[in-house]
Amino acid sequence: MKYNEFINKCKNKNYLDLIVQKHHIIPKSNGGNDSEENIVYLSVHDHFWAHVYYAIDTGKCKTAPGLILHTYCAKKDFSENEWDDAVKVAYELQSELMKNLKRRKGWKHSEETKQKMSKKALGNKRSLGRKDSNEVKEKRASSLRGRKNSEESKNKMSLSAKLRPRKKHSEETKLKIGKSHLGKKRSDSTKKKQSENKKGRTWKLINGKRMWSPKKEII
Repeated sequence: MKYNEFINKCKNKNYLDLIVQKHHIIPKSNGGNDSEENIVYLSVHDHFWAHVYYAIDTGKCKTAPGLILHTYCAKKDFSENEWDDAVKVAYELQSELMKNLKRRKGWKHSEETKQKMSKKALGNKRSLGRKDSNEVKEKRASSLRGRKNSEESKNKMSLSAKLRPRKKHSEETKLKIGKSHLGKKRSDSTKKKQSENKKGRTWKLINGKRMWSPKKEII
């Protein structure tokens, strides 16, 4: 196993003035204990890779706190390229684990986990049906101002919106929307965008409704 080879190699290292951390050779979550034979002291850098090699060799502990925690704690001990590789490996292992969990038929949270999630949700305003305060709304809005989505994100959101079933507005909502638009004028840039969007498109009957033909039909 690559993990055992790595641990044996680290036992012979002299870390000098580097910060060292205690590592359980066999994790306690997998039956390990606090005996001297099961403890080794590693640098932050090696501690992270020890968790990675253990996860790769055994298929276990892919979400162990050390795996992600040490990714960030060890940043100062990584070169720039090593840091990129470390983050990539950590998230690939987590992603693989989550895919395997989803594949399990009938997999459910334990009652203990459900209770923990429930207790955590009690302090969440949204879970109690309460509305966010104006102060919270303003903070959220200010954090989004000036942020631009990448073309990839825009395409994903566009596809998601097309596949999402559309909800029909109530008559009351329609009246409110109509009133909010009264007196509003379109800017020149908006007019130009709408004009370009209509080029090559015609009115068609789609599902019994008169609608603009899709863009893909533009010749």
